[in-house]
Amino acid sequence: MSNWLDNYEGVWERFSKFKAEFPDYRHKSHVLAESLSKDSDVFIVKTELWRTWNDTEPFATGLSSEPKSKQYAIELAETGSLGRALQMAGYAAKNGNVPQ
Repeated sequence: MSNWLDNYEGVWERFSKFKAEFPDYRHKSHVLAESLSKDSDVFIVKTELWRTWNDTEPFATGLSSEPKSKQYAIELAETGSLGRALQMAGYAAKNGNVPQ
């Protein structure tokens, strides 16, 4: 019987592959200001990936959110946004799930 996690690659494995392919990479994560409002129930994190330090625009971006009530919410949202950015850059969590 097939398991959903068969052939799954975690964020850190995919990030290692990205870094190996683009050793002059750059990445930046931002907690979006609107999610820092006391009225917001979630933290929203945006991650940007550049292939080199000289690139003027990000190669890929990703967004993720987590409820503020969840333990390690910002850390989980940051990892999720990095995973989304890697997905958009062609580093899919599972084979065959690469955007066209």
